[in-house]
Amino acid sequence: MQLTQALRDFWSVDTLEQAMHERVTVPAQPDLWNDEQQRVICARVLQGVPLAPAATILDYGCGVGRMVRQVARHGCRVVAVDVSPRMLVYCRDYCGDSPCIDYVLCDGDGVPSIPAESVDGAYSFFVFQHMPRRDMAASVLRDLHRVLKPGGWCRIQTVDIRTDVPVARVGFHGERQTGSFLLETARDLGFRRMELELEPEPGHDNIVLTATK
Repeated sequence: MQLTQALRDFWSVDTLEQAMHERVTVPAQPDLWNDEQQRVICARVLQGVPLAPAATILDYGCGVGRMVRQVARHGCRVVAVDVSPRMLVYCRDYCGDSPCIDYVLCDGDGVPSIPAESVDGAYSFFVFQHMPRRDMAASVLRDLHRVLKPGGWCRIQTVDIRTDVPVARVGFHGERQTGSFLLETARDLGFRRMELELEPEPGHDNIVLTATK
């Protein structure tokens, strides 16, 4: 519960504008909030996964709903999950109170209120890298596997910061997560058809895992 509250405190800023520019795109990048830019970004990061109309898709760590809004426009029902009640309010505001979106508060370790085998796909972008501990990341991945229908897909993004320095406080980076950590955890949980993409950047590696239940 202590980590849950620390996460909620960090992500609960006072306004939607602060959430957008001081938590989601940091440093602030107002041009990225153009709706067409958001559509292009979402299409790129979810390329190759099925977003069929009426499919139920879970967004873990939805924030203000950049991807939620775009996925809902495909005709999907989106389960928008976040550890911060404030972010869920902003997500509802940003997405225009769409009837295709369900909002779910989580504890940071999973999605216990969501029934097993109830979603067709799940994704999480710019979330795992902020988790203070690797065991929290493993716990969330375990619960995403639980809620997926057999054959459902999961796409997870994280960052390898290339250093094992201790995490001083909850914030923009947690314990180091490597590609091998993500692959081994997913394999042990029973995921299959796993594909790992690693893109080196200055000072870190961007990692995306796609897997099937």
